[in-house]
Amino acid sequence: MSLSQHAVKIIPFFTSPHLPSLLTFYKTYFPDFTISPHPTDTTDPTFASIWTGPAAAANIYIIQDEKRARGSCMIMIDSVTALEELYARLVAQGLLQPSSDAAAWTGIPVSASTPALVHPQQTRLGPCEDKPWGYRQFDLVDLHGNLIVFFAFLSE
Repeated sequence: MSLSQHAVKIIPFFTSPHLPSLLTFYKTYFPDFTISPHPTDTTDPTFASIWTGPAAAANIYIIQDEKRARGSCMIMIDSVTALEELYARLVAQGLLQPSSDAAAWTGIPVSASTPALVHPQQTRLGPCEDKPWGYRQFDLVDLHGNLIVFFAFLSE
């Protein structure tokens, strides 16, 4: 058996001390993700898969666990234009652009209808900028400390 011939994808794990509030965060800011909590017959799930794209190309598993380290992943977007549109949408939804001081990055919900469980002091949206390794990218830290780096390859 050759792993290179049979591996299909890598699925990162994130953790959360309170999974329902983290799923609310993803429903609010990423409505195009499909969210599948488990068990499905409870309001307090202990596992969820959030995914989008063909064959769940972008997929993250989240487990409720206070003791594990936070997770991180990178999601490649197919064009710089689409990446910039995603960034603009997140800013328009209330995740504010960061100040020049990285320590002050904060996402503050704009709408009063945004759930109170979104803790702005823990949600951060980094700048969308070109990197020397050939990506345009931005970082998003969700309200439980998990990091997603969204990136697209720069045109050559």
